[in-house]
Amino acid sequence: VPVITTDGAGASELVDHGVHGAVVSSDCTADELSVAMLAWSDRDKARAAGAMARARAEAHSFDAMLERTSKAIFAAATQARAVPS
Repeated sequence: VPVITTDGAGASELVDHGVHGAVVSSDCTADELSVAMLAWSDRDKARAAGAMARARAEAHSFDAMLERTSKAIFAAATQARAVPS
């Protein structure tokens, strides 16, 4: 399912409008929200966007972020040990 979020939510940083779903203004009207929702009524378009949205979300999951952070900390610690004092 494509993501429809507002520009005031953290999810908007991960959603490329028109690719993973839609980003609407946090003060959008009901009509504007319905337009964003109807834009994804095509099943094939929605399925493709949903798959891309899922992949984007999985790349930013807690486990994925923990792994990247751990690698960065380990690399920094390794470099710090290699620098002569």
